[in-house]
Amino acid sequence: MIITPNQIQGACPELPNQSTICMSNSDCTEGSSDEGKQYESKERSDFADLFQMACKMVSACVYETNKVVRIQSVRLGSLKWTFNAVILIFICIMLVWNKEYQEHDYVVSSVTAKVKGVAMTSLPEVGEVVWDVVDYSGPSQGKNSFFVVTNVIITKNQKKGKCPEIPQNGIICKTDKDCKKGFWDQHSHGVQTGACVKFDVSWKTCEVSAWCPLENKKKPPKPALLPSAENFTVLIKNNIRFPNFNKIRRNILPEMTDRYLKSCQFNSRTDPWCPIFRIGDIVEEARETFSEIAVEGGVIGIQIRWDCNLDGFLRNCLPKYSFRRLDEKESNRTLYPGLNLRFARYNTVNGVEERTLFKAFGIRFDVMVFGKAGKFSIIQLIIYVGSTLSYYALTTLFIDWLIETSCYSKGVRQNFSEKKVEPVHDKQQCILCVSFVDENHIALVKRSQKRSLQQTKPISIHPHKVNCVSSDLDDMGHLHAMIGVLQKELILDQQPQVLPQRSHPDWCLCGCCRPSNHPQEQLCCRQSVGRCITTSTQFGQLVLSRPVLEAVLLYREPLCELTEGEGLISDLRHCAYRQYISWRFGAPPTDSLPVMPSCSVWRIREVYPSKDGDYTGLSISRTHSPPSTSNTRLSVQTGHCVNYTETVKTCEVLSWCPLEIDTNLPEHALLAAAENFTVLIKNSVIYPKFNFHKRNISPDVTSSYLKQCEFNRTTDPNCPIFRLKDMVTEAEEDFQTMATRGGVLGILIDWSCDLDFPERYCGPKYSFRRIDNKNPENNVAPGYNFRFAKYYKTTDNVETRTLIKAYGIRFDVIVFGTAGKFNIVPTIVNLGAALTFLSLANAICDWCLLTCAKRKELYKKHKFQYLDESNLNDGEPLEGTSYGTQ
Repeated sequence: MIITPNQIQGACPELPNQSTICMSNSDCTEGSSDEGKQYESKERSDFADLFQMACKMVSACVYETNKVVRIQSVRLGSLKWTFNAVILIFICIMLVWNKEYQEHDYVVSSVTAKVKGVAMTSLPEVGEVVWDVVDYSGPSQGKNSFFVVTNVIITKNQKKGKCPEIPQNGIICKTDKDCKKGFWDQHSHGVQTGACVKFDVSWKTCEVSAWCPLENKKKPPKPALLPSAENFTVLIKNNIRFPNFNKIRRNILPEMTDRYLKSCQFNSRTDPWCPIFRIGDIVEEARETFSEIAVEGGVIGIQIRWDCNLDGFLRNCLPKYSFRRLDEKESNRTLYPGLNLRFARYNTVNGVEERTLFKAFGIRFDVMVFGKAGKFSIIQLIIYVGSTLSYYALTTLFIDWLIETSCYSKGVRQNFSEKKVEPVHDKQQCILCVSFVDENHIALVKRSQKRSLQQTKPISIHPHKVNCVSSDLDDMGHLHAMIGVLQKELILDQQPQVLPQRSHPDWCLCGCCRPSNHPQEQLCCRQSVGRCITTSTQFGQLVLSRPVLEAVLLYREPLCELTEGEGLISDLRHCAYRQYISWRFGAPPTDSLPVMPSCSVWRIREVYPSKDGDYTGLSISRTHSPPSTSNTRLSVQTGHCVNYTETVKTCEVLSWCPLEIDTNLPEHALLAAAENFTVLIKNSVIYPKFNFHKRNISPDVTSSYLKQCEFNRTTDPNCPIFRLKDMVTEAEEDFQTMATRGGVLGILIDWSCDLDFPERYCGPKYSFRRIDNKNPENNVAPGYNFRFAKYYKTTDNVETRTLIKAYGIRFDVIVFGTAGKFNIVPTIVNLGAALTFLSLANAICDWCLLTCAKRKELYKKHKFQYLDESNLNDGEPLEGTSYGTQ
């Protein structure tokens, strides 16, 4: 922190680094000020390239289409239409009941609250005190909440000094050796001085440096000192907006007049829309007793639900209020039950700073606004109708199942199955790309399951192409790396390599290939008898040379570690495969799969073998990423140029003087011991739709456990007490570094619950991350700081202040999560939508086959077949209703 003492309102010279250094009054403009500029951050990201997909096994390339069999039967036709009618009724009921024809938008809300009331109470050692809104509202409790004091413990006339620690918190000692200078823990009131002093007649405790006398009382007065707080009232003003519909509403309805608002008071039965609430009524609606909760305090949730229908004559948009207690009220189930906070009032007596410490117990009211609005949308209606049409497939499935059960004879079932399902084969095969060293082109061939690839005739011939498009600059770029290494190593004049002769299969023409049982692997590097490509100088230089392959690997991944081992050998082998394909194929035609000859593959595997003999293909990926900033400052000039130092003049400004010089930041944090501070986080969550309520302190946790536990992700991940250093370390930061300039740390509490399982499986998951930008070079005003002041009046009634610029770590508690529970309606809707999309693929393929295919008449013949019921059972054919099955 940076402290600027004894500031007085007035005029003083501006700091030289904050204004223009002046020579006369004409250089200064009265009323002018400097403001910083904001800089926008830009981010760019590149996406990884997508690789071609190779053809799968022939069994995976089979297209299936439903065959339509029409059966002339009154019984089956009547059953079909009965089922269709039931499905239609179900669809219509769900459409109206769940308003599936509407588009929905969720509420955006703002809340303000005004508490009013006056109370008089008699406080011990103080006497009668009148409490108004300034006294009992307490400090601000954050967004959408307000606080009402109901009980208080007061410690008067505290001064900075030394005094004995309270026995419950300090160490009971006998001599000074029992006390350690500079020691403190989370229960201490101050820092030990190392002396052992008398606390009372019978006890000695370690002396501490603190505000003395220490706060001694632990338990709040009972009954509460402010019982009349239950008669205080609060006006809640809630403004909401549904952005998609541009709809704005207030909980103070248009028909409410000033006269009505002055006299109304919320009552869930007689006046459910009045925005003025009595504190006692809120507590009662939450099923609590005010006199009990007022003693230790607590947290009450005020829930405002906006469920709005914005359609025509059904228009309805009114708030609904509900109340419930959010914290754990059983003292034996939680450490520090209830809710309390401390604040102080400072004054100066005979030049010595004193304070009166207030430990205030009270009720915090959290106003939670949620809801959604719905409005008719033709698009949503079409989506719902489209997704539910697939339900009619259930009729077909049921009747098909009925025909294939014991309701019909075995012969009938077999006859129906033969007519219903019939395979139709297509001759489409994968396209492979091959290159021969004795031919100056590449050939495309169809994959064969019987013939070797060497003997398969090509379907087309293409010239070699070099791929120069920007998306594949990697193939061009590594060529420069290869040339550089080749020139450096001076290996261009090597003689051709002679490989030992071995037995080779019949389809091999170079004498270096190995046998294979797979036709697609039976490929040689030549079309006529001759020398193998693997004996050429270029093959050794471009494909097998380790310096070249390492250069290419480093070109693609500059920071990769070329450490000797199985991993490096695998990378070199895969890189050699890619080198060969780039060299011999360039850019192969689209939708074709390049195939390397057997001799080349095995030559690479001989030089860079796999330890276990298992070989895989190639895979490469690329990604990129980059940064951000902002700033402001202000001061007002008087128009005078005054001396700042003996040699420098600056423009005079109106301000609190002397000005703060905030450049002298200490290199090391002054409160380094803050890393051992602990924080207890109490978090209550509610899922209103499921009426489910849970706290991060589970009911089976005892006070003795909470007094000694400390969060640890491995050993104690559910403890709600966190050590500051541990949280910063979990966020992958160093506490002492972060403490110097400050920062913002997010405490993320994830409540993702599956309510189909028992309640004990629903619990918080904690994680931590730094939210602000920690790089000073790319950030204006890095870290986190704020200013506050202590105000005094001197003996001559002049107001002064001590300005403190505090650097620290702000911890933002971010609670998020969703709960899910089984619901038959969304399950049916999603299944219906999935079935619709599945049937859509078949419908498109059927249309193409029946209209565009050359053999469309053949497909029509196999697709449709007519049956009389006499074909199923040996009776007379029944005419009338036609039932179509798919």
